[in-house]
Amino acid sequence: LESAAYLYVFYISLITFRILFDYARWIFPVVEYKGTRDTAQKHRRFLWVLLLAVLGNFIYDVVKIVPTLFQ
Repeated sequence: LESAAYLYVFYISLITFRILFDYARWIFPVVEYKGTRDTAQKHRRFLWVLLLAVLGNFIYDVVKIVPTLFQ
């Protein structure tokens, strides 16, 4: 049962990564047309805010844990 849970978590992680990768490809195309209503710009801002929030939280947790390692 534990192995099945790990397999499902791995499978869901792969699907989530695939969805985020496809979304990022849509937001950051190789050739881009700038129009007057650029909705992709809003998505880019949202994605950057989300990534900075996750990265900031990770850095905060690492900084909080590091001093306890050397005691």
